[in-house]
Amino acid sequence: MKVIPTAFLGLLFSLGSLGYRGVNIGGCLTQEEWLSQFNIIKSWGFDSVRLFSSASCDTIMRAAPAAIQANITLLAGIWAVPDATYASEKAAFLNAVQTFGTSYLAGVSVGSESLYRKEIDPNLLASRVTDVKSTLPFQFEVDFSDSLGPANVSVGCTDTWTSWVDPVNNAVISGIPCVQLTDGLASDMIIMNGFPYWQGSAIEGANITFYQSYTATQNAVNAISSGKPIWVGETGWPTGNPQLAVIDLGGDVNGSAVPSTPNLQSYWSATGCWLWNSNISFWWYSAFDAPGDSRGGVEQHFGRNVYTLGSD
Repeated sequence: MKVIPTAFLGLLFSLGSLGYRGVNIGGCLTQEEWLSQFNIIKSWGFDSVRLFSSASCDTIMRAAPAAIQANITLLAGIWAVPDATYASEKAAFLNAVQTFGTSYLAGVSVGSESLYRKEIDPNLLASRVTDVKSTLPFQFEVDFSDSLGPANVSVGCTDTWTSWVDPVNNAVISGIPCVQLTDGLASDMIIMNGFPYWQGSAIEGANITFYQSYTATQNAVNAISSGKPIWVGETGWPTGNPQLAVIDLGGDVNGSAVPSTPNLQSYWSATGCWLWNSNISFWWYSAFDAPGDSRGGVEQHFGRNVYTLGSD
């Protein structure tokens, strides 16, 4: 039996309307393939999909009309580095907005774990979040009626929870010392990734490990920008390559995290169902296994389509 901490039970029952319930989907797909996968995840009860890229494989231009047809939302992705990639990603995203409007958008994430990989200065990333926020409302060359969606779309950034609790990255949260918008903030929402598996947590305590990472992120963000929404961009548990369960996290070797289908089921029951019944917007990692993932190994085996989902 999985136990949810009392503090989180209090949070759960004090929540208001439900957030987005989504999954991550990657790959180079046609519009028809996107539509097929969207219909599959809808049949599982999800209503949103997180994309990693806008320009690569013409992703956003193919996924947006499919999302509209399937009546789901997208958390669009814009790679923040390198410079040329950011420029092409932003252009592709804005082209989709000009073409299809925004009714299908749950929000936009500028960057994905770029802070964790230390591949971008936090101030530069904050300025790119602000750049997308400030540019978006002025891209509409049509009469932007309600049928096309709102002109204001939430824009934020996705990174590991460890990045959000590191004060060196505060500019991405607060927008200081970057160019200020009228709201004075860079990110409208903070999107955190948390994987107890990669932290070496035994499945019996994995839900507690995730709750602690979420509240640590929440506390860090509230300390400089009170009330900013915290979304979950990625969490999940792998099912393959159990020989990779012993991992070295900066010298902290922990062999308690074991990939298996029963452990995925357990992690979903404890953590996924808590998220499902909260108002926290989340995107489970991931919808499908990824045998073509160039990273290989356990990274190819995070798909949730290997078991029956339930969150009653």
